[in-house]
Amino acid sequence: MSNPLSSHTRDPRLAIVILFCGALSGINIAKLAPTITTLAVVFDLSLAQIGVLASIFTIIMVVAGSIIGGFVQGVGAKRVLLAALLVACIGKHSQSL
Repeated sequence: MSNPLSSHTRDPRLAIVILFCGALSGINIAKLAPTITTLAVVFDLSLAQIGVLASIFTIIMVVAGSIIGGFVQGVGAKRVLLAALLVACIGKHSQSL
């Protein structure tokens, strides 16, 4: 069975689009905005320090997404999704204990 994406695997434009989408997925960091003042008070941080922490989190998400994407391609999406579902179920069960 041939890989339907084989003609695109060496296309640098696809890599740029994927990295851009990974960066956009970091938009959920916007959930941090309502808690900034509380974080500043509780942990005695400046707004600049909180901004650096938010940036580091986003960079880690982009890099990890790229690495995990290669892992998923090698192992197979179905196996990874089933493993993630199993871990999520175990985590949810452990919370109920």
